[in-house]
Amino acid sequence: MPAHEHDPGEPELDAAHVDAAWRDILANYGERATLASPEEQPPTVDPAVDPAARTYAAPEPEPVESADAAPEPEWWEREEHFTPPEPPPAGVPRGPRGLAWAGALGLPVLAIVLTFARIAVPGWLGALGLLAFVGSLGYLFATMPHGDDDNPFDGNNGAVV
Repeated sequence: MPAHEHDPGEPELDAAHVDAAWRDILANYGERATLASPEEQPPTVDPAVDPAARTYAAPEPEPVESADAAPEPEWWEREEHFTPPEPPPAGVPRGPRGLAWAGALGLPVLAIVLTFARIAVPGWLGALGLLAFVGSLGYLFATMPHGDDDNPFDGNNGAVV
């Protein structure tokens, strides 16, 4: 709506009152406002007619705690917070999977220990160890669960509680 049109639901403002209000605002800029006495207050406007005349209640002040009252404990100090149960111990892989993990983790550790101990290993034994390491990793990757067929949650895409 252009600025020159007037909404029929709004009361018309007198230009002299608007100018006086602006002069009063500018004269008291930066100072604390003083409240007029009840006799000097302008007539009230119905808030249903003028939404700008609506008054809002000030927020309630926070209650002051007495000096001998104990402070409220924080959420982590309260007794009712949730403590999860201990998880079950992790199982040790057995059979071919356990042997593959031993080869994937144990052979590099063995190679590092032998290198630092300056123990020479024949070339065929080093090649056999490298082949066992690669075979172990291959087996672990090949038997890894993938796709929706091997979903441990039976089609549920969330955590099991």
